[in-house]
Amino acid sequence: MAAIVRAVDRAARALPGASSCLARALVAQRLLRRAGVAAELRIGVARDGSRAGLAAHAWVVDGERVLVGDQAQPERYEPLPLVLAPRRRPSAPSSA
Repeated sequence: MAAIVRAVDRAARALPGASSCLARALVAQRLLRRAGVAAELRIGVARDGSRAGLAAHAWVVDGERVLVGDQAQPERYEPLPLVLAPRRRPSAPSSA
């Protein structure tokens, strides 16, 4: 698990556009899940002083432990409700 988190951090520093919290969290969650870790993607919003009035942040947790994302930031954000994607069903064989 730690090796995956380190690899995501290294890649984010090396690849243009990969340093956003959302990109890092999406990649980390996918890799951690493939490795058998029950990683959950969290996306939250908070009020801020910008013109838009909102700030957003994405992070990955295993239980209550933050694996990817600024360790100090998640408590600042109100997590959005989890949306679970439906599991894919195997396609039926064609009867041709």
